[in-house]
Amino acid sequence: MKKRLAITRLLAFLLLVIIITACSDNEEVTNPPQDNATEQQQGENDNTETEDAGNKKETTTSYPFTDFDLDADFNNINDTVDVDYEQEAEKTEATYKDKEQELDLKGNEAMDKLDNIFSNFDFSKDTPQEEVIKAVQDAFKLPEDAAIDLEITFTDGTNKEYQLNNPN
Repeated sequence: MKKRLAITRLLAFLLLVIIITACSDNEEVTNPPQDNATEQQQGENDNTETEDAGNKKETTTSYPFTDFDLDADFNNINDTVDVDYEQEAEKTEATYKDKEQELDLKGNEAMDKLDNIFSNFDFSKDTPQEEVIKAVQDAFKLPEDAAIDLEITFTDGTNKEYQLNNPN
């Protein structure tokens, strides 16, 4: 009887491990893109962080931001386009969902698609909201009537929110 209980518990534990592993969202990017300056620095000291005058660590990327969270609603669909990108010193995570194109990408697949888009952004924390929204609309091919909620953390740590509320 004790042997059967032990086997049952072991099987239940293994089943739980399998379920947890299968349900995990694999958003982590294993080979995030970096700019040429960062790649050269890594060859010298294998470090992707720099310190500014305030001793606040700043993570370098080839993009003007370290976090990018876009939610766009249009065609009477909530979150028609949903993009999440987060780059930290230890890891990078990315997801790209587009219900119109039936895209649901995570990790490296999402990063491959997003790198082509992000690499063309030339806005900064000082760029007016209208220009940032227009650049994002063009890059993601969002319609003019899309409701956009965008949050960006720039490489210096500045966090900005941009919104365009259009009725659908």
